[in-house]
Amino acid sequence: MGLDWFLPYAITLIFIHHAALFFIEASNLNLFWHAAIKAVCSTLFTGTLLLILQYFRK
Repeated sequence: MGLDWFLPYAITLIFIHHAALFFIEASNLNLFWHAAIKAVCSTLFTGTLLLILQYFRK
């Protein structure tokens, strides 16, 4: 199980998690783009942090 398997799986699950949180928090379609941008940025940050932690853990 290498990075080719782990990264798409982790990023997908992280995005679903963050999107659900931010869209529930927004609870209004007027804030759709704001919540979508927050979800994407948070996913990128969390994915990068997870990747860094995976490399330093070995």
